[in-house]
Amino acid sequence: MSDSNWRRSYTIGLIASGLVAIGFASWLWSSTEEAHFAIEQQATKGAEAYTDPRNIAIEGKCAAIAPTRGSDCITDEREASNEGQRKERDLEAQRVVAAWTRAIGIATIVGMTFGIFGLGLIFVTFRETRRAANAGLQANEIALNAQKAWVTLSAVPMLSRPDHLGTYFRFNVIAENVGQSAATHFGARTSILFQCENETDAAFQERIAAKVQKWRSANKSEIFHILAPREKDIGPFWESKYPPELVAKSIHNAPFCEPILVAAAFYRTVSKPDSLQIAWRAWSVGSIENSGESFSMLRMNKSFGPDHLHIIPFIGMRHEEHPTNDDTRHHEGD
Repeated sequence: MSDSNWRRSYTIGLIASGLVAIGFASWLWSSTEEAHFAIEQQATKGAEAYTDPRNIAIEGKCAAIAPTRGSDCITDEREASNEGQRKERDLEAQRVVAAWTRAIGIATIVGMTFGIFGLGLIFVTFRETRRAANAGLQANEIALNAQKAWVTLSAVPMLSRPDHLGTYFRFNVIAENVGQSAATHFGARTSILFQCENETDAAFQERIAAKVQKWRSANKSEIFHILAPREKDIGPFWESKYPPELVAKSIHNAPFCEPILVAAAFYRTVSKPDSLQIAWRAWSVGSIENSGESFSMLRMNKSFGPDHLHIIPFIGMRHEEHPTNDDTRHHEGD
């Protein structure tokens, strides 16, 4: 439900609840007043019956008593009449109290019901207010993210050939700022790692992540290393690598190892100068031979140029954010 629909429903619910409460209170008051009036009328009629001298004389049979004792009989009857009136009024008071107690009980039950309903409305209001606040924060975060620097990585294979130290690799690693503001403190690192057949994908991915974190710990990029929006940084990478598993073994008995290209970019954004942003990914390095159709594992005893050296994604684009503890942000402009 949208905010406008929620506010409209909430307002209508409050108005309806108020009207129902007013109507119920009016009915309860008027019905109790009517019952009170009926009790009073009945008690008054009953009390008046005791004050009629004719009834006293007839009911007490004082007319048939000798005149000398007639006055005493009437006095006794009048006292009995007064007692009867008191009883009528006591009964009236009890019935009136019972009527209003019943009304108060009903009002209390209804009040509790409306109280629970009100608490529910308060809870729903709090929940919707928090949701609206979170939606506002998310919208603000989305707007900020849309404006901040965002670096992506790609690579272009150039050469691999046998080397006395193993295999010589050369790549161009491209970092591009596809965001809307400059990336400051920019720096990039690249390396070749080998995954051998006796190492699981999960273990190898942990080793790649540890490599990236090691680079992060050693990162010393300066503020003036800036990658402007839509700007590309092409970093040539070349290195002779040999699988460490093969160093102490003969080639024939060693496990098969696949070269993996790992690259990472480190930078900060103007909107979050206290945080270090890391973009990193990895590619499997292989070859496309004469057929030009199938990707195969790289043979280290053969040379491959840009047309036949090939890479495919091993780990897709990853982004991380880490707090920093230095004070270089004080030297940055807005």
